[in-house]
Order: sequence, then C-alpha cells, then structure tokens
Amino acid sequence: MKKIGTICATVMVFVIAALGYIALGVAVYGCWLLAKWFGLIVGGVVVYYVCNDALKEMAGDK
Repeated sequence: MKKIGTICATVMVFVIAALGYIALGVAVYGCWLLAKWFGLIVGGVVVYYVCNDALKEMAGDK
C-alpha cells in the first residue's frame, strides 16, 4: 500500500508541476500578445496624431 501511495504522490507532484509550467507559459504568452497589441495600438495612435498635425500644418501653409 505504501508503494501505491508513493506512486500517487509522485504522479500528483508531476501533474501539479506540469499545470504550473503550462499556466506560466500561457501567462508569458498572454503578456507578450498583450504587449504586442498594446504597442501596435499606441504606435498607431501616435502615428495618427503626428500625421494629422503634419497634414494640418501643410493645409495651413497653403
């Protein structure tokens, strides 16, 4: 019986470790995706405002 308990404990430790590893991977990947999209959105907004100002200045110069 003790051997079965040890095997079960070992399996549980491996399962918990695997779940933790998967959760960590998902969290890192999620943060990377979030950072990527956030960067694209912020970059897009900055480009829009810079171009908008440049267009207004060009229109004002005419």
